[in-house]
Amino acid sequence: MYGVCSLFILLCCVMGESQAEMISMKSAKDATAIASTVTESFLLSDISYDSDVAISQEEFQYLIGLKKGQQVAAQDLIRAITHLFKKNSFDQINLSVEGEQEKQLHFSLQGFWRFEKLKVSGVWVGKERYKQHYLMEPGDRFDEETHSHAIQKIEEGCKLDGYFNVKTKSSFIRNE
Repeated sequence: MYGVCSLFILLCCVMGESQAEMISMKSAKDATAIASTVTESFLLSDISYDSDVAISQEEFQYLIGLKKGQQVAAQDLIRAITHLFKKNSFDQINLSVEGEQEKQLHFSLQGFWRFEKLKVSGVWVGKERYKQHYLMEPGDRFDEETHSHAIQKIEEGCKLDGYFNVKTKSSFIRNE
């Protein structure tokens, strides 16, 4: 029993020292929150990332401009986050800072949805006329408000052309 209790106390002490601080950002403006979390410079011992959109290790390293063994200040992290948001692929970036004198950084990058295609079916003639109401182009950041407005305009256009029983359907599929 004595050995189990001392092991438990040891684990608590080890786990208590390495608490990670998490900073969540939805835009480059939010990166200023880093200055309140990282108050003094530190030695960078490790960098890692995960992403739900394609980004190579080389591109990630190029964008953040940080290397292992480098002395890092809050301004360096703010610059790194700003560069990642300028890529215009990420909806949210979570930064985890862990360690005491030497710190490890982990970037969790979450991409936003992009519009891929518009398909008009059930109409033999004039599909392009209905498609012109849809303002998003393939590759654009998907905006649900713009989408809803465009669908409403397409339905109105159908009614003007005599299609009073029109039904529209939207499907959102995550393409990994």
